[in-house]
Amino acid sequence: PESIKKERYQIDVLIPLYLDELVKEQKVTSKGKLPEKAQAGIAFFEGIKLAVDTLKNMGYQTDIVIHDIASKGNSVAELIAKDSLLKTDLIIGFVSSQQVDELAAYAEKKKINFVSAFSPSDANVKANPYFILTNPTLQNNCEAITKSIAKKPKEEQLFLFYRTTNNLDSSAYEFVRDDTVLDNAILVRCNTMPDSATLSRLIDTNKTNRILMPIMDNNYS
Repeated sequence: PESIKKERYQIDVLIPLYLDELVKEQKVTSKGKLPEKAQAGIAFFEGIKLAVDTLKNMGYQTDIVIHDIASKGNSVAELIAKDSLLKTDLIIGFVSSQQVDELAAYAEKKKINFVSAFSPSDANVKANPYFILTNPTLQNNCEAITKSIAKKPKEEQLFLFYRTTNNLDSSAYEFVRDDTVLDNAILVRCNTMPDSATLSRLIDTNKTNRILMPIMDNNYS
């Protein structure tokens, strides 16, 4: 899209901060370490503050609006439904793959640049000049992983733990299976959690066992 010069820019940043859970009646609820699910979003917020300082030093005037998309009434779908992003010049989304598609469609409709700064998924968005993906795609990541496996000793025992109950996991599985490097891998379907006895029968204690797991849910992995 054509660049538009302005004296002041509004940038809306969508981050899951979980403030509803972390702060109750103006008091911090968490004692000591923050919950793991909130850490990445807060780190991203700190990065945004650094970026704003850099823009200011470069002479740009900005208004930054932070949307905690993990708080009640502030989800991506609700922000779009309420047209809360209509006046912005740029949307930066620390959003999941499931949210990329609807934000990209909204950005194209309203002619607002949208930068997806977290998920490696392009959500199959095509020919949308208002959509920018900053991370390597899921396919790029899978290809890089299988190339690294190809350099490992052939006598190692290779396992491929996979799920087919999740669309993103299924895509990742197909991307890694496209490589002939994995032709000799032992496939272990993990739609339900395998028990210790099953894993014990599979793993050879006399060999180096390497496990490739194209499962996008960190907790499940």
